[in-house]
Amino acid sequence: MVVVHRARIKEDLVSIFQSDVKATLSFRVVDLQGRMEVGEGEGVARDIISTFWQQLFSSATIGDVEKVPVTRHDYHRSTWEGLGRILVYSFQKLGFFPLCISRAFLASCLFVEQTMDDAFILTSFRNYITCDERESLDGISQGHFRDDEDLLDFLGNYKCYKLPT
Repeated sequence: MVVVHRARIKEDLVSIFQSDVKATLSFRVVDLQGRMEVGEGEGVARDIISTFWQQLFSSATIGDVEKVPVTRHDYHRSTWEGLGRILVYSFQKLGFFPLCISRAFLASCLFVEQTMDDAFILTSFRNYITCDERESLDGISQGHFRDDEDLLDFLGNYKCYKLPT
């Protein structure tokens, strides 16, 4: 049995999964008032994992529809390995997979990046950028943009400083 605190779910899970977890865990939750919550089993585990991913996505990722983890000064190698273990545990033991993880990011972690085609990467990038940037990208790719400044602003947002042709 593993005890996690409702106010520290992300930190508690990362700490637990920094070591290799082989068994199916049984979770108990301490509520915000310090009392043990009623309930255990797969439903509680799904709640904990779901809450974990929500907290992680709001604090350690960027992107609009698809999220990409960001490098943080307080996340060391053991933290990232723990996050990977949580991802695998969530899928293998609970059938839970966070759908808003960037497909291109995940594919680059699992496969050789050269095996991904441009259409796949562009689709994932479109889901990463904001709705307004998607409209700009669509206009730029179709040749419909107001002026060169729109194009240069869009490219500058992503540190692309080559003069476009």
